[in-house]
Amino acid sequence: MVSTIETSKITPFLGVDYSVLLPRERSECVEILLERFPKGLAFPIHQHKECEQTYLFLEGEGEVTLAGEIHRVTKGGVVYIPRLTDHAVRNVGDSELVYVVVE
Repeated sequence: MVSTIETSKITPFLGVDYSVLLPRERSECVEILLERFPKGLAFPIHQHKECEQTYLFLEGEGEVTLAGEIHRVTKGGVVYIPRLTDHAVRNVGDSELVYVVVE
């Protein structure tokens, strides 16, 4: 399967626009998403029972709360989130925060 950001369907969810670049049903074990956070958006603390996640930041400035600790992230930053770990993302920059999610 070959996918591109430009041809992927954009779906809004709680203020975030995300695109599924690789759906889980097309892979044996992974899903890849592109998420776009508008300026000022904060996604609430949550966790995932079914998967771990890795974020790769492409644009903007953000804060990731991971197990109660706040980490500043920018372009090139990578965040690993184990299963059942509380986490949240907040755009703290002056532009859109864009990152890839591998789960």
